[in-house]
Amino acid sequence: MPVDLEPLEIGKRVRMLQPPYRGLVGTVSRLAGIQRMPNGLRTESVEITLGEQEKVVVPVANIEILG
Repeated sequence: MPVDLEPLEIGKRVRMLQPPYRGLVGTVSRLAGIQRMPNGLRTESVEITLGEQEKVVVPVANIEILG
């Protein structure tokens, strides 16, 4: 049975699923496209705003959309 997937868009609230940001909730501020991560892996990524000013770029696979 197909599952309805919520689209990833700027302004969506998300929870990060992997360290070092595991459990933190933020807001999508930019769809970053394919980025090279510190481990050398190139993957589809998104920029997340945490709190007032901190911004982090994480792989799309490492987030859960909350709404």
